[in-house]
Formats: sequence, structure tokens, C-alpha cells
Amino acid sequence: MDVITSWDLQVLIWMQEHLRTPWLTFLMKGASMLSNAGWFFIAVTVLLIVRPKTRRVGAVCACSLIVCAIACNVILKPLIARIRPYDLYGALEALGHEADYSFPSGHTNAAFAVSLILVRAFRQGRARWFAWGMTALSAVIAFSRMYLGVHYPTDVIAGFVLPAALSSLVWYVLVTREGLARAERRFVNRRGTAAGSEEKRGAEAEEAQEPKE
Repeated sequence: MDVITSWDLQVLIWMQEHLRTPWLTFLMKGASMLSNAGWFFIAVTVLLIVRPKTRRVGAVCACSLIVCAIACNVILKPLIARIRPYDLYGALEALGHEADYSFPSGHTNAAFAVSLILVRAFRQGRARWFAWGMTALSAVIAFSRMYLGVHYPTDVIAGFVLPAALSSLVWYVLVTREGLARAERRFVNRRGTAAGSEEKRGAEAEEAQEPKE
């Protein structure tokens, strides 16, 4: 057993022995269920797309979800093929079972793929609190995956780092770069307008200096 996996299991066993209570287990199961197949965050994305004022943000969330899901579930999980902690260590009593591989955490990945876009998009007013509330929910979901014993801590860390990187890339391609291109076009247009005005004033000045017959 490698050092990282040994540390992972020690954390999970400590959580099992010191944190589990009936009421917290109920809450953690509920939180985890919200990201089963990413359904809750898909629903939030659809609602954003349906609403005209937030349609563009919803489209960016959808792109982030798709990119992160492909990277996590299609590429990394089968490539790394890390078995679940409860299959590796018999003393760990998992409060749930999953059919796929462990690394990275798909629940955490889907949650942060949306919430991190919302934090970038909604920076003012009540929408800001919605974005941070979604991020807090994502953190609770991430914690729940360790609490339930279905993911190693490093799975969850990777489930955050992956969407943090990929959502930033999606934001840059769809929002930042487009905004820079628009700003550049406006700058070029202003320069063209200013140059045209100068030429016009120069022509008028030359015309005024010509002797009248």
C-alpha cells in the first residue's frame, strides 16, 4: 500500500470512528444524492438557460459540465482505474456503493463544474449569494463523499482541482477571450473613427486656406 493511499484510509477511518452520527449520516446521504449523475447541477444549468437574463451563464455552465464530465468520467476514471476504498480496506464501513472507479470524485467534479462558473459570473447583488451558496453546497457534497466512505480524500481533492482548471479554461474561451476580442474591435473602430475625423478636419482646413476667386 503506497503512502498516499495509507494516509487516505487513515483519514476515512478517523471520520468513521469520530464523526458519524445518525443525523449527520442522514444529511450527508441527502447532500450526496444531489449530485448523483450531476442531476441537481444539470437542473440548475437548464433553469439558467431557460431564463433569458441568465441564458449565457447557463450555456457556459453547460459547456463546463460537459468538458469536466468527459475529463473525469470518460478519460481519468478508466485510465487510472483506482478501486474504491471499501473494496481495498475491509474495516471501512461504506454507507453506499458505486459501480465505477474511484478517482476523481464525479460528484465533486460535477458540483464544482457549475458552482465555480457561477462565482465568476455572479459577482454582485443577490446573485452573488446564490453563487456562493452553490459553492458551499458543492463543498458539503465533496465532504459527504468521504464521510460515506465511497471516496478517498485525494479523489475529492482531484474532483475539485479538475473543474477548477477546466472551468477556468471554459470561461477564458467563451467569456474572457470573446470580451477581449470585442474590446479590440471597439478600439480599432474608435481609432478608425478618430482617424476619419482628423482627415475630415484636415480637408476642411485645407479648403478654408484655399484663396477664393
